[in-house]
Formats: sequence, C-alpha cells, structure tokens
Amino acid sequence: NKGNSGGPLIDGCQRVIGINTQGAFDTVYDNKGRKTGGTFAAGFYYATDVRELVKILSGRNITYTLDDDECLSSDEKLSGVIKEGFIIAAIGFVMMSLLVLYAMRSPSGKKKVARVIETYSRSIPSSSSKKAEATQKANNYSADVSKSKASLILDGYGDDNRRYRIVINVDELYKGEVIVGRDPSNRKYAIDDDSISRQHCVFYAQGNDLFIRDMESTNGTYVNGRQLTAKESVALNNGANVKLGSVSFKVIAG
Repeated sequence: NKGNSGGPLIDGCQRVIGINTQGAFDTVYDNKGRKTGGTFAAGFYYATDVRELVKILSGRNITYTLDDDECLSSDEKLSGVIKEGFIIAAIGFVMMSLLVLYAMRSPSGKKKVARVIETYSRSIPSSSSKKAEATQKANNYSADVSKSKASLILDGYGDDNRRYRIVINVDELYKGEVIVGRDPSNRKYAIDDDSISRQHCVFYAQGNDLFIRDMESTNGTYVNGRQLTAKESVALNNGANVKLGSVSFKVIAG
C-alpha cells in the first residue's frame, strides 16, 4: 500500500487518531460482472482506532497523553479567546454595577458613602506606601484630612442658566468658616446673582461631617428642598442639593 502501512493517522491539530494498516483495493468489472483487469489502489486506507492503541500502551506501561478538545484553526482559537474576553469583561461590568447599586441603596452602604468629608479622606495622597496611608488614616483621621488636597465643589445654575462653580479646599473648611455670598471683595467665593445675599451662608467641617449654616440671608438657604432657619446649621451629604436664593447647587466631593 505504497509505504503507508503502520504510519500514524493524524488530524488537523497533529494528534494521532489512528494507525494506518492497509490500503483499500478495487477491481474493474464489465457490465456482465466479469473481471476485466487486475486490482489497483482504491485511493483510501484503513486505520485502527486509536483506542485500540491506547489499550496496548496502557498494557505496556507506556506513557501517553489523551486530548479530547475540539480541533480548531488558529483563527477560530483567536476568535474564541476574544469572545471569552468580552464575556468576562461584560460579566465584570454587570457585577460591579450591581455592587455599586447595592451599596447606594442599602443603609450600611449609604453610611459608608454619604459623608462628604469621608469621601475627601479617601482621596488623600500618600507620601509613603498605600499601606502606610491606610494605617495612618485609621489612627489619626482628622490629621490626615487637614493635609489633603481634596475639595468641596458646589456646581450649579441660576435662573438665567448661568453656571456657577465654587471650589473650597478641605483645609479651609477645618481652619474656620468659609463664607459664600455676593460680596465682590470675597472674590474667591463670590456668586454674582442678585438673589444671593452679600454673606449668604457659611461652610465648615467638624470631625467627619461637613456643615452649612444660613447667615440670615434674604432669599433663604435650602438643603434638599428644606429651607433653613436663620443661623441654622445642617450636615451635608455627598450629592446633596443646596439652593442659595435662586441658584441651585449640587454638592460634589472633588
């Protein structure tokens, strides 16, 4: 059979799936069923199933490796890897979204993310390793906050759709009260809107809480829709809505 006897029969992934034993032969007959010529190779061969070979190898304690994976081309393998990567990334995104949603909805999650100052402290840069930073925060929380470069951001719009953005460094919130109003001399924290009093309100921090206090403003200070009484102070949560006169702000941890 042209030297094919005894050779391995392999698949497209170079794995032995059988042992070639002999070629098939064919004979030509006429229309009356009589042989008209000798036999010749039919063009295909017989092979012993590799499972028979496995029995022999096992009986002789010869080491071998079985592989029953599907034989794929290089392009098919690459496509599978890319598809698997997309699936893993999609699952990870969904799981992360669910965790964030749970944290925001559950009471314990709200406590962890609610306080603005707590959010500030998480963004404090470290001069040493992250592990040392975490230890220092646990031991002396307020001291860490006083050294941070985090900020309170008030981002909002007036009735005329004019945008206002006030950024207060957290260090200033711990040093004293930060006055916000229409007074042009208080250039850093001035809001040029007629509905705002010259000294409308103050922001300050105590412990892990951020506070706002109304300074007897003409058109009022509102937190999440509730108007504060004169000189009243309330703690602010991250994402709170603050309205000074007709200018509405969102409290953001920066």
